[in-house]
Amino acid sequence: MRFYHPFCLILFSAILLLSNSAESLAITEIDLDEAIRLAIENSEILKAKKEKVEADNAGVRIAFSNFLPNLRFDTTAARTGGLEIVRPPLEVETQQDVNSFEFGLKAQQTIFSGFRGLFDYKGARASRDASEMNVENEKQRLSLEVQGAFYQLLLTEQEIQAALLQRNLLKKELPGVRDRFEKKEISELELLAFEVDYADSESLLLELQDSDQTQKMAFSSLLGKPGLTDFRLKGTLEPIPLSGSSEELVKAAFQQRADLKGSRLSLDQLGYQVKSSYSDFLPVINLGASYGFSQQSLLDDKDYDEFWRIHATLSMPLFDGLASIAKLNRAKALRTAQERELTHLERDIALSVRKAYDKVEGSRRQIQYTSKSASSLERFFHILQKEYEEKKVDPSDYSGALSAQTKAKNAHLKALYTYQTAKIDLARAIGDAHAFR
Repeated sequence: MRFYHPFCLILFSAILLLSNSAESLAITEIDLDEAIRLAIENSEILKAKKEKVEADNAGVRIAFSNFLPNLRFDTTAARTGGLEIVRPPLEVETQQDVNSFEFGLKAQQTIFSGFRGLFDYKGARASRDASEMNVENEKQRLSLEVQGAFYQLLLTEQEIQAALLQRNLLKKELPGVRDRFEKKEISELELLAFEVDYADSESLLLELQDSDQTQKMAFSSLLGKPGLTDFRLKGTLEPIPLSGSSEELVKAAFQQRADLKGSRLSLDQLGYQVKSSYSDFLPVINLGASYGFSQQSLLDDKDYDEFWRIHATLSMPLFDGLASIAKLNRAKALRTAQERELTHLERDIALSVRKAYDKVEGSRRQIQYTSKSASSLERFFHILQKEYEEKKVDPSDYSGALSAQTKAKNAHLKALYTYQTAKIDLARAIGDAHAFR
């Protein structure tokens, strides 16, 4: 047993190392939903906006505290000079200094403040709700950005597959073409034309692979995983038909756009600020009570005198250097500016929805043409390939037809990508990142 124990440990360690290596070599597949989840989960901007929501929640609690009484413990030490004390029988004794020391509990409750507390509380809630709309708007923006990057990378991957197929077919036929040249079956010009097409296919493949690596680095950074580069995308560029007319989508945008909701909440908040500013011209009524003990000196040996008080205070503003009027005018101007911005935003949203809808419809029609072209060139190439195998067609015609087929495939892929990006723009315009998926 003493001999087998170290051997078992070594064997177990080797198996564990090999399993970890196999896991590290496995290529991760990422679909669109997973990509969006990672981006939202790791976004620092989104986390910052959520912290703003927490701060506004604290602001709501602060505003609500204006409805609650204020209870505190007070200690007061005072020295008063020149007091006249009347003693019986009507003798006036003047003292230069009088010391006093008091401590106790004081409670105060605002009864009326011109509805300032109510409007401040409603304004704080509107501000909190606007911050929540900012969080939702950031989620929508991030989701749409991920979708755009996802489909762009997916397009590059499929273009690489088409370019790789073209390169491999030309590479496979290149020795045979050279052999036919040696046998004087084709001219040097035919050989050079074939070799140029092969070199172009190699160059195109390298260019697409470099672009793929660059896009993967940018995509992984967008997901919050900068070290993730060895992965494949799981998805398709095939179009999904739209549902609804452009005017129906405009109505949906007015109901769903988070930035539009946030703008309306900001307008509500500014409205509450205007109402709160009117409170500066109204009286404030406070009700207070206190209970405690007092004596002339902290070091006095006499017993403390017990006291309690109940008081009501009416405070009426008379003149504050016109600050209240300026504050009211400022609040009104900000509310008017927000109303104009809201009107402009609604017009922009309606226009962007209609333009994006037209772009989607145009892209859909373009897909029909590119699909027919790619299908026709594919059939043409298969016919020509059989004739080439029978040596009825020159190598340059074969490579030219293969190149034309690859270009048609890429044109169709780009048309599909354009359709997807147009749908993303339309989803952005209506404010629903999950639409048309």
